[in-house]
Amino acid sequence: MTLRTRLLVWFTAVQAAGLAAFAAFVWLSMRHALVEDLDRWVWAESAGLERLLRSEKLAPGLSGVVEEAREFSAGLPSGAGLQVLDAQRRVWFRFPESAEAELPPPGRVAAGRAGGGPARLLLRRVRVGDEDAALLLWRSSAEAERQLARLGWLLVLAGPLVLAAAAAGGWWMSRGILQPVDEMTAAACRISFQDLSARLRVPARDPQLARLCEAWNEMLDRLEQSAARLQRFTSDASHELRTPLSFIRASAEFALRQQRAPEEYREELAAIRERAVEMSETLEQLLVMARADSGAAPVAAARLDWRRPVEEACEQLRPAAESKGLEFRVETPGVALPVLGDAAWLRRLALLLIDNAIKFTPSGGSVHVRLRPQGEAYLLEVEDTGCGIEPRDLPHIFDRFFQADPSRSTGGAGLGLSIARWIVESHHGRIEAFSEPGRGATFRVSLPAGEARR
Repeated sequence: MTLRTRLLVWFTAVQAAGLAAFAAFVWLSMRHALVEDLDRWVWAESAGLERLLRSEKLAPGLSGVVEEAREFSAGLPSGAGLQVLDAQRRVWFRFPESAEAELPPPGRVAAGRAGGGPARLLLRRVRVGDEDAALLLWRSSAEAERQLARLGWLLVLAGPLVLAAAAAGGWWMSRGILQPVDEMTAAACRISFQDLSARLRVPARDPQLARLCEAWNEMLDRLEQSAARLQRFTSDASHELRTPLSFIRASAEFALRQQRAPEEYREELAAIRERAVEMSETLEQLLVMARADSGAAPVAAARLDWRRPVEEACEQLRPAAESKGLEFRVETPGVALPVLGDAAWLRRLALLLIDNAIKFTPSGGSVHVRLRPQGEAYLLEVEDTGCGIEPRDLPHIFDRFFQADPSRSTGGAGLGLSIARWIVESHHGRIEAFSEPGRGATFRVSLPAGEARR
């Protein structure tokens, strides 16, 4: 069952229940009003007759009551009747003469039959002189019942017509309300992974549907961005892996083309091993970024002294810096710098930044590593005297696969600084790069101190 059909069914059911309740209320209210009018008339007329009997000088016995009742009945309207009865309920007077009437309980108006039809009757006891008597006054309720019957039929016949009109209106309204939803469905069906540029039209008159369309469009924006990143990642990864693979294949084919001296084979194998190492590093970095994107790279939140991973990274890379003829200086404070983080990832962060500085600093230059507190944060600065970074490249230096100008190219995949930024952001920190071309570069990492990461 479609949403429109369900809405129509519910709308019609509610309308039917409402109409039935309204019809019942109208019929019962009309019946109460008609019966109350009859009862009020019967009660007033009987009270008037009783006052008349008490005020007049009547003949002894019930004869006087009968005479007054005869005169009184002459003024009764059509459909009304009067009887005078003695204490033994024998009828002394009846008007109309042929109209029989049931005896209701005395003292209150009750339903019964009189004159051959339904009526409202009142039996009132009176005492005239030494005689006990009773007055039975009634009025036919046949006309009131005919009016109620006509009203009932009118409600029964009009109800389905009104319900049909309401259902037609509900169908038309549901069509208008759900038309934007149908349009959204059709537009959503046209969107595919190959083309995520389409967007839903935001209706101006319906705030709720507008919010739904905006949410859809925001989701499509994110999907489009994710798809673009995935396509670029796949393209860049293929490019980064294709180059060393082509080199390895060409080297192997060259070595196998003819018989060569053992030294030539060793040179080719060494070159192949170097390219294989580059591929392994690239694959490892790709795996790290893939895990970071999927949230599968766990980052511990242990309390540790940040000096330790930085000093370990410095000791690991010091031989590389010295073998290149660089001045390598490390400054760390004499007190512990507690942070909440993952020691392995922080060590990798320091390795990435220091290794990057060593790579881009020519022989005779210097690499300076400083770790110090600043306010509620700890700063790690890695400063080199290398070739620096062009201003146009600085905003993109942390982008994946970003390659600066060839003067800074070292053959890497361009993922190291992206991984560094991910590690810093995973520790709720901030990383920045400052540089002047030809005067080196400085990478600054700020991590919250102590319990601030919670």
